[in-house]
Amino acid sequence: MRLPRHAVVLFAGDTPVGSVNVCFECGDILVWPDFEPPASGPTAERRLRQQMKAYKRVFPEWERFFRDDLGLPLTPPVQP
Repeated sequence: MRLPRHAVVLFAGDTPVGSVNVCFECGDILVWPDFEPPASGPTAERRLRQQMKAYKRVFPEWERFFRDDLGLPLTPPVQP
């Protein structure tokens, strides 16, 4: 896992109230604050399947947003 390089921070006035951090190299997404408490047992597996389905639908939209709309590179520059 790498640390996500791209983030969207949500503000209420001058106070940050949430963020979504995305790593386009490893595919990790970190959300703050957690919007669901951790699940366990059969609920955890079902929730994971639902999250992966949503991830596969949303992740390409995040790529498009950062790359096309904002013009940001999705991966770090190659170091000489």
